[in-house]
Amino acid sequence: MRVRVSLAAPILDRVINPNVSVGDASRCALISMDSTLKSDLTVGPPIDFAVYKKDENKLAALKCLNLTDDDYAKVCNQWSDGIFKIFNSFPRFDCE
Repeated sequence: MRVRVSLAAPILDRVINPNVSVGDASRCALISMDSTLKSDLTVGPPIDFAVYKKDENKLAALKCLNLTDDDYAKVCNQWSDGIFKIFNSFPRFDCE
């Protein structure tokens, strides 16, 4: 049996908590999946995306996403832009 540790688990660990909204959890899942796609060449689209709300016995949303899907692209592009903006704002080391 092969066990794979998700490369994007740190994103989930930082964002998901018992009080997170279903929308925030959904966006976090997309960001996590996007990070995994970029870091692991064995993972690729399409992405089956299902959302269940707590205490409901039906799907709140079900989509099959590709990299060109508008909702997916908007969330992931904004995440990527934000990462670079924050990264570039870090203080520099004395050795630079």
